Amino acid sequence: MCEMGAIPLTDAEWLADAVSVLHNSYAHLHPYMAVVLCLAGTAMNAVTVVVLTRPSMLSPINAILCAVAICDILVMTSVLVFVYHFLISANLR
Repeated sequence: MCEMGAIPLTDAEWLADAVSVLHNSYAHLHPYMAVVLCLAGTAMNAVTVVVLTRPSMLSPINAILCAVAICDILVMTSVLVFVYHFLISANLR
């Protein structure tokens, strides 16, 4: 019997093995995919800020959207620092 969480699974060791294989293979790809997504997201949010701060685009809603884009840039930058420091450079040591 295999227990994953609170659900008892009878004869489901194959499921635990499959999840383990998926986890191990994805763990190697995740840091590099996260870097690409963070860089692309930061660039696209920067473009959003540039567009929404044009004089013809100034409105209260666009100011809120611009603030959301700036906060998203900060979050992606912190994730980028975390991924590089704890996942990529840790693997290189």
